Amino acid sequence: MPAVSFDSKSFLLQSGRGKAVRFPLVAASFDATLVDRSDWSVVLAELRKAGFNSVVIRVPWLIHEPTAGRFAFDDDRSVRDAVVAAGAAGLKVALRIGPCVGGSFARGGLPAWISEFAGDRVREANPAFLDRVSRFWRRVADEFVDLQATRNSSGNRSPRPVIAVGIEDDWRCLDAKVGDAYFASLVRFAREVGVEVPLFTANSCWYAHDGMIDGWLNPVEIGRTVDELRQVHLDAPPLIIQDSTCVDGSDQVAGAEWARMASAAVAARSDFVFEVVATRHRGATSDHRRAELPPQETHGMRRALVFASSFAELFASLTPDASSSNAPTLNPLAANSPELSVSTLRGTANERLSIVCDRTRPLAARKERPNAKKSSAQTTSHATSSANASAKSWTHICADATKQIVEAESPSGIDFYASDIVINGARLDRCTGSLVALLGDIVVVAGNARAKLTVKVDGSTMVFAVPADGAAPKAVKVRGLRFVAVTHAMAAGVGIATDAIEFVDQHGAVLVRIAADATVSMAKAKPVTTPVAPALSPSFVQRITEADLLDATHARFAGMTVPKSLGALGVDSCVGYYRARVKGKAATTAVFAHSAGITRIERSAAKAGMITIVAEVCDRGVSATGVFGPLLDLAPLKGVKCEQVMRPAFDATTIGRFVYGYDMRDSTRQARTLRWTFAARTEAVAMRIPDWWRALAVEFGCALRLNGELLAGIDARMWPEYIVLDGAKLSPMRPTKLAKGEKPPKAKLAKLEAGANTVLLDLGTDCDKLAKLSKEIEFFSVRGEVAAEWAFARVSPPASWASAKGVPKKAAAKDAGVPTWFRSWFRVDAPRALELACAFAVGEVAMVFVNGKSVLVQDGESGVVDGAKRARRLRHATLSASLVRAGENEICVFAPNGVLPDITVS
Repeated sequence: MPAVSFDSKSFLLQSGRGKAVRFPLVAASFDATLVDRSDWSVVLAELRKAGFNSVVIRVPWLIHEPTAGRFAFDDDRSVRDAVVAAGAAGLKVALRIGPCVGGSFARGGLPAWISEFAGDRVREANPAFLDRVSRFWRRVADEFVDLQATRNSSGNRSPRPVIAVGIEDDWRCLDAKVGDAYFASLVRFAREVGVEVPLFTANSCWYAHDGMIDGWLNPVEIGRTVDELRQVHLDAPPLIIQDSTCVDGSDQVAGAEWARMASAAVAARSDFVFEVVATRHRGATSDHRRAELPPQETHGMRRALVFASSFAELFASLTPDASSSNAPTLNPLAANSPELSVSTLRGTANERLSIVCDRTRPLAARKERPNAKKSSAQTTSHATSSANASAKSWTHICADATKQIVEAESPSGIDFYASDIVINGARLDRCTGSLVALLGDIVVVAGNARAKLTVKVDGSTMVFAVPADGAAPKAVKVRGLRFVAVTHAMAAGVGIATDAIEFVDQHGAVLVRIAADATVSMAKAKPVTTPVAPALSPSFVQRITEADLLDATHARFAGMTVPKSLGALGVDSCVGYYRARVKGKAATTAVFAHSAGITRIERSAAKAGMITIVAEVCDRGVSATGVFGPLLDLAPLKGVKCEQVMRPAFDATTIGRFVYGYDMRDSTRQARTLRWTFAARTEAVAMRIPDWWRALAVEFGCALRLNGELLAGIDARMWPEYIVLDGAKLSPMRPTKLAKGEKPPKAKLAKLEAGANTVLLDLGTDCDKLAKLSKEIEFFSVRGEVAAEWAFARVSPPASWASAKGVPKKAAAKDAGVPTWFRSWFRVDAPRALELACAFAVGEVAMVFVNGKSVLVQDGESGVVDGAKRARRLRHATLSASLVRAGENEICVFAPNGVLPDITVS
């Protein structure tokens, strides 16, 4: 059989003896390009210790090919080094090579310059788009094809960790013909460049391609989602992918939520991927509001992750019991989900596994009863000492119909109880302890301190005690298995080490270590005293205002023939300045209709009757940003009529091209929408969209149709200010209306005339803003293009600070809104890693450089909410030891509005 394959239950990996072993995926996303390279080994080791057995590494196209044909796989962009580091940490790797990879990357990872080659026909079988994909994948393949698990052999000194490759992300289109053509091309490309391992995607059942595993992004109800995946993909294991945007609350609560999701995935018998690693974008490569994502606290997840990982092969073949309590609708994040959920997995040989999730447990600090004398199998309820609440009990029914009364005791809120399971050839008939971890023949179980636990193995029964708090656990041999009992409190910190099981406290200090030979070593907990160096607060002593960026006289303006987007110009900053010099009357009315991301426009008089227009643009990470077409001369279009009409039914399975998120329009639901009509014409028309609707349209699954044809070039998440309707698509020719009594001619003799035009707001859901929208959308006639001399100015630190001035304590009114550079220094005795923290006012955009290298780009919304009025956003950047130098280190900040953020270095 192949070295890596899969069936409906799990991945299958070939062992050293040629036998296939099951490998359920317990994975964390690890975006190596967004983690400082010096931290890779530490982060990966912590993920393994927490219980993950795999990582999913994204290969974002926009970072690895920042401009067309220029590839970047060096330093922290080295895919190969990231894969090798993960393998060294004992983790398997699934690579996501795109074209879209999702996550926090702008446009899902698509480079901004791709529209220069493919127009708006991206993510479909457009030859121009596929050509660029194949070029990129051929280069990516050099990084990992020899690291696939299929290349493992007895001669290899180290295992090859890559077990799967992911293509595309969140491909939401219901036209199967479009999907078939596109994904068939991607699969063929992947195989041609040397991909041998299984392929997966993350389309949430919008489109399914034969032979691929499809993952579901951010499921609302894990149990039902997994059930749907099983029905759609009969021969693939269910896979759920959860990002951190769905988890809210304090670190402890967030960890508990993740733990409940992990237990829900185990209960549904699904593979899963969690976004738990902190990510920081250093350049303008992030999706809006996602330039920095904090780490998710993993200590609360350990109980569920270690069980899912260490017992994975044992329980991979079990199936959920439909009669389990709450199993089909388990939603661990819902406020109305039951306090106690019990789900059961069953096997063909009567194996039973019960997963208990008590969602009230992690929300308050709870202490175990120090002198409990009854086992959890002998009592049904009691009062907890710290919360004065009744413990919840439930019944675990064994294969022979005997009942085991169990109470939810774990402080983490997660417990696992099993019966009639086979471990290393020995049958565990009964166990009143909660399963924690498995290492060879060592079974770690948990119970209350000093409680009596009962196990029965191959017919032999033994009773042993859980050690007291602070006492060392002991190994007890029962037939072919060895058991180690620990307290529930200690089990909450379980972790996986090399050939050992470890237990740590909240700070990561190791308390107990159980080796593969069952040797138990115990360490005394020591207070964690992390030395904290005093924070460095750079005092900004210099500034240069660059008002000449707005009046178009700055020396950095360089001429260009035609305007292009920031991506096409190879700009990696978030801000840029376009200059257009126009002569004539049209200069006063010329409009940047072919643009996105314009934050302000300045007009000024120049020589010889010329008018200079400067457009400042800011990349928000949603769509292509900049000016990518000529200026247009517009005039109000007369005769436009708007009316509310019933929404027609449209078949989303026959749209003929990729349109993100376009769903079926249900004709049975009576819903209203807007329709505009205007007279026949062949000149282009421009629609101006109000700001409030541009950001709101995505909530209603909104699209536009011109004369029945879907306009697919509009980014569903953020509409542009102007939408230009191509004159070639206006006024479709229709048969001339017949006079009264006139006989219709033969088809080839029919006379045609240009018909009126209709623009329909194609809504996916009901909308209560139609009346307001009908009054505020404007239509313009495009009278022509406006000739202009074009130039562009990049943002980069000043070449000289000779003209710099001091930074006043209070900014002058005349400097408000003026692009400004600020400069300061901090001093260290020797190079070392440092942390830079910035506090920005909400809405402020800025770029921060340290020793000439961009370390942070703020998009106005990213970061942790801070301040009494939630008026600030906190951002952070890691300054590696290779960047920091002994002596003085320079910090430069560019603020388009002249607002200096608060900065500290520690």
